[in-house]
Amino acid sequence: MTLLVGLLLAAFVGVFMDVIFPQSVLDIIARDPIGSLFVMLILSLPIYVCSTASIPLAAGFLFAGFSPGSVLVFLLAGPATNIATMAVIGKNFGKRFLSIYLASIIITAMGLGVIVNWIYSNFISMSINIFQGNTPTEFIPYVIRFIFAIVLVLLMAYGIYRKSSDKKKFSKQNKVHGKLKHVYL
Repeated sequence: MTLLVGLLLAAFVGVFMDVIFPQSVLDIIARDPIGSLFVMLILSLPIYVCSTASIPLAAGFLFAGFSPGSVLVFLLAGPATNIATMAVIGKNFGKRFLSIYLASIIITAMGLGVIVNWIYSNFISMSINIFQGNTPTEFIPYVIRFIFAIVLVLLMAYGIYRKSSDKKKFSKQNKVHGKLKHVYL
């Protein structure tokens, strides 16, 4: 279910990214290797997203033109710094522990983002070209994308069906065991 939410959020980001940010502003933000790290860090802090749901969002940001390092910052900082987690940590461990926790996540995510951007710009960017100008290139043929989309939808439907049938079976077992308890007592 969280993957479905993540896919819907990614579709929202993909469709409305041009509406929220004009393409010229998005190009300036996304192409700046250091600035995009801060943008992703600030964006990931208030968003309540688990690690499963953040992957399709990260793919949407990557295809919107953000660098791999900035997407990594989002993937690392987003699930670890959501509001609920910070509230629980602050309540149970105190404000000092929370500030150390946040500082360590921010420093680690930003440092790894810089390293990934450096590796990508020096070694990988020539071999993988996702964008040609402002339009994404199709490095995966449409037929293969379509087949995998159908497989993903089928697997998600099976998972939802399996989860609902397990709940029904569990509630039936509890009813049977409850009746047997009363018979034996």
